[in-house]
Amino acid sequence: MLGCVFYITPRRAGQQVHVSWTATTVQIVTDDAEVITYPRPSTTGVYFGPRGSRSGTPLTTMRQSPAAGITGSAHRTVAVGGYIGILANKFCVGAHRHGEQVTVTWDAASVTIADAKGSTIARYARPTKRGGRHTHTVAEVSTKS
Repeated sequence: MLGCVFYITPRRAGQQVHVSWTATTVQIVTDDAEVITYPRPSTTGVYFGPRGSRSGTPLTTMRQSPAAGITGSAHRTVAVGGYIGILANKFCVGAHRHGEQVTVTWDAASVTIADAKGSTIARYARPTKRGGRHTHTVAEVSTKS
C-alpha cells in the first residue's frame, strides 16, 4: 500500500484485509476485526514491521519516491521538453527552463513548482490518477495506437 510493504502476520497469509489511511496513519483491519496501525510513510519503498523500526526501513529492492505522503517536496531538473516528473505524473515547467533545478511541493489539493530563487513558476491541482501530463489543462495519455 502507498508503495510500501506493511507486515501483518504469517497466520493471515491468503486472507483479505481492509486498508485505509489518513494524513498520519495507515490502518489495516482483518476479517475478525484485528486492527494493525502504522504511521503513514512520507516516501515509497519502505518496510514497516517487526524487522524494522516503527518509522520504517528503506528497502534496497524498491525505488524510493516521495509520492506516498499527503504533503512533501522534491527537487527536480527540468527535462528537454520542459517537463518534470513527480507523483507519477508529468508537469509542464517550460522548455526554456531545460536543465534548471526546480523545487516541487505538494499538499492534498495542489502541486507548486518554484525556481531556484523560490519564485512560483506554476501551480496545478494535485492529480488523482497516475500517468497524466499537466500543462494549463490536463491531457490524458492516449490509449490509441
